[in-house]
Amino acid sequence: MASSSAHDAKNMYPKRLRKRTDNTAYRMPGLTAPRFIICDRHGPPLKSAQVPLARALVLFDLQLVRRVQKFHRKGASSTDETRKAEALRWIEDCNDIIQQWKDINTGQCQFSELYIKGNCFIPIWTEGMRIIKEVLVSNPVSSNQSQKRDDFAGIMGEYDRQADSLQTQMVDTAHRGLFDPEFLNPIQERWMRLDETLKLHFDLCALYGGEDEPFLSRRSLTWPEVRSLVQVDDVGTKRDDKFGQIQLASRPRKETEPDTTAGSKVANAFILWLVVFSCAVAPAALFALGYSRSLHLQGTVNDADFWFLIQATLVQIQGLVVSALLERKRGRLPRWRWAIPAAIAGACSIVAIPLYLTVPRDWSSFLSLVAGTTQSFMILQLFLF
Repeated sequence: MASSSAHDAKNMYPKRLRKRTDNTAYRMPGLTAPRFIICDRHGPPLKSAQVPLARALVLFDLQLVRRVQKFHRKGASSTDETRKAEALRWIEDCNDIIQQWKDINTGQCQFSELYIKGNCFIPIWTEGMRIIKEVLVSNPVSSNQSQKRDDFAGIMGEYDRQADSLQTQMVDTAHRGLFDPEFLNPIQERWMRLDETLKLHFDLCALYGGEDEPFLSRRSLTWPEVRSLVQVDDVGTKRDDKFGQIQLASRPRKETEPDTTAGSKVANAFILWLVVFSCAVAPAALFALGYSRSLHLQGTVNDADFWFLIQATLVQIQGLVVSALLERKRGRLPRWRWAIPAAIAGACSIVAIPLYLTVPRDWSSFLSLVAGTTQSFMILQLFLF
């Protein structure tokens, strides 16, 4: 009898062990990290004081994760092998995200710094917002499609509510001096995609809504408004004298209140392009005049102008590097808006040096002109936005 019990136990425990191993395979060290990281099994743990912000962010993400998961479950049964493989990959990713959140919520692990500082969740936001936009703009050719659009209108309202909660948590974290500037870009990438989709949703509601339907207004703030509330200074603390303004601005804007942010953005954009245009047109006319009177000769290393060119290039590169580092720390603009102009201006300045010796000196001057105009465009963005 004892032998039989021992035999049953022997058969039972390996099954339990196999089941546990299957459920937690992604936790084991040495295995490839998942595509979307939340827990600290794949990165350094987040500071405990910053956990409330991470919780607000994960609730913001999970709505979209479940939406993507639900959408791709239909594609998993497709006869198209490519579509089926993509759907299965998305479903696996979504299941892994939900499992990581469950482990955090039950205390088995903690949030990872990589979750709140990295951009790994941007693909799921891109995919999720693509799905929602397709439904929002679809023509209601059937009652089923019309009902789906109504359902998604409710979903957008929930995203708006979660964004409002995240915004409140961001302001609170910044006021306590705990908001790391590295948090800004990942949240910005999410928020700007939500801004675009919410704008589409409210525009469609205004276009197709009847006169008897109530006016819909956005609850959460747009990203530029949120960003203006989270001003992190050099030591990472929030200035107390601004907190009263934060509390005022963090409430929903009423329908009767003017949206000053939109007006200031238009004015800043106008100033930006006006200055860039003036920086480009006036020097271009002078370059054309100088080119028409030039002898079109190549330069040599014995020319004083060659060494003056190197001197000017070094100073310009230093200015570009300092401006880029300041904006990287500040984190207000999307990276491409300052990185691409800085790269173009730097490349033109550097190429102008060997060009001075190999082709007529006029073209070296032209590249320096392009570099200066591009740099002015980048610097003005940092000043105006």
